[in-house]
Amino acid sequence: MNNGKNGLSAAAAAERLGVSGATVRNWLRLGRLKSLSDNDVADMARRIASGKGALRSRRNKTALKNAREYPGYIKGQRELASLFSGAFSENEIRTILTEAALRLFSDGTNLAERFISGELSIGPDALIADLLGRGRPTKKTAPILSAGWKPDKSQDVLGYIYMSLLPLNKRRSRGAYYTPPEVVERTCALVGAGAVLDPCCGSGNFIIALAEKRQSPLGLVAVDIDPIAVSLARINLLVRYPFLCEEYLRKNIVCGSFFDIDGKFDAIVGNPPWGGNPEASGQFLLHAIGCLNEGGTVAFVLPQALLSAQKHSDVRTRLLTSARLTAVDYIGNCFKDVVCPTVILAAEKGGSGTKGCRINSEFTINTDRTDFERCLSLNVTDEEYERLNRMSRIKNAVYLKDNARFALGIVTGGNAAALENASVDNAEPVLRGSDILPFEIRDPSSYLVFDSSAFQQCAPEEVYRAPEKIVYRFVGRRPVFAVDRQGRLTLNSCNIIIPHIDGLSIDYITAVLNSECVGFFLEKSFDAAKWLRWHLEEIPIPYIPLVRQREILESENREELISALYFG
Repeated sequence: MNNGKNGLSAAAAAERLGVSGATVRNWLRLGRLKSLSDNDVADMARRIASGKGALRSRRNKTALKNAREYPGYIKGQRELASLFSGAFSENEIRTILTEAALRLFSDGTNLAERFISGELSIGPDALIADLLGRGRPTKKTAPILSAGWKPDKSQDVLGYIYMSLLPLNKRRSRGAYYTPPEVVERTCALVGAGAVLDPCCGSGNFIIALAEKRQSPLGLVAVDIDPIAVSLARINLLVRYPFLCEEYLRKNIVCGSFFDIDGKFDAIVGNPPWGGNPEASGQFLLHAIGCLNEGGTVAFVLPQALLSAQKHSDVRTRLLTSARLTAVDYIGNCFKDVVCPTVILAAEKGGSGTKGCRINSEFTINTDRTDFERCLSLNVTDEEYERLNRMSRIKNAVYLKDNARFALGIVTGGNAAALENASVDNAEPVLRGSDILPFEIRDPSSYLVFDSSAFQQCAPEEVYRAPEKIVYRFVGRRPVFAVDRQGRLTLNSCNIIIPHIDGLSIDYITAVLNSECVGFFLEKSFDAAKWLRWHLEEIPIPYIPLVRQREILESENREELISALYFG
């Protein structure tokens, strides 16, 4: 490597550029970084800062620790969003939240400082003191405490501020995504009167919505493991119902674990944590069923994967043998900046199965769906469900499971640095998902020097060099397949299947995979956004003689002929 005059070490250059040493060495090898001279490193730093360098859209670890507005949670209050920048400690977050809470009861600025000094008393001082904890004003909090913003009492501004100040990495690890108001209202509409529990209350948006619906906060219980969130929930409820005493709020909004709560409830409603432990939402759901009175209702906001992912099959089995689904609404990606399709699910303890379940307020399931171990297909009418069953029951079906080699495309660890827009020495075309069309492959516009040791993830080279392989775009409403016979490389947006089913040609298999029938089967069975290996392994592929395969491939009525294989 050429360090150049007054050259830096790779470690020093990496620190200056905010990347790893491995990335610096890769840039040098690819010529992205000419040398480790002061001038060349400074030039790269300028290119990165301007968005023209190799890290055009890279999010570094520092960004994950900074405050960032929690979008889509409240309306207005834009003057607050402009104040969220940099990283705040827990005590600084407590201080800012205390300022916001005090402004719900009193006008002015720098109220937290006046409260700490004893100059200000607003009534529920003990609840405010719980929130403040060891928080104290600092130089970093001063601009926020002295700004003239006024929180809107009709919205959960406390929750908005907390989520905005809580670092993104902590939000993710805790699975803390406070629920948008419109989703809260839809969920609360599914429960009735009686004793109601929110087992993961956050800042209290569900119990506030329920209190408004019932025109009373009485009979509501909430719990959360986060002491800051519990303080916010108590204060939020008090702002709306000033007659509530401190003792009542402490008794009914508790800091602790849902799994330690005693008693039975008529309804349990909320948004269980999704992060950290991916099984958490399922554990909450099953425990909630056990905490209900007979005939009681659970209504949760849940990841849609709970209905379809293989790892949740036990949850589905236990749910549908101990409760009856009453409603499921598919609401898509309802959390801004979080790509995770979501459902609102309601179930009644004491029954079982899916019969009578209302889907999206559009239709009702009139049969019991019995395939819930594999995947719970709910967003389909009874007629569509019968078509799925007919496809699954064809007698001459073979499957890619145990009959194909699957491989992921290359993960370079930094496409901007690794890819070229034109062929250079030793670089070769590499396929992206966007290059794949049904049965066709666009001429690739990206080039890559193949060096498996430089990649973050890479399949064995012989997979890419296979004489023929199926390449597919796995992100989208449906996957898209084509055959590659040029031994081309693929990136991780373009995955690979090498089938080995004796008697079936790769072109016939590709035709079946691209067919409307299989598209219907995948879309209605799994309703996924990313098509994983196990999804494709569930596809029943009709096994037919080679002569019939050729007839289908050569026919202008290919779709009709494939449909006849499934439905006669």
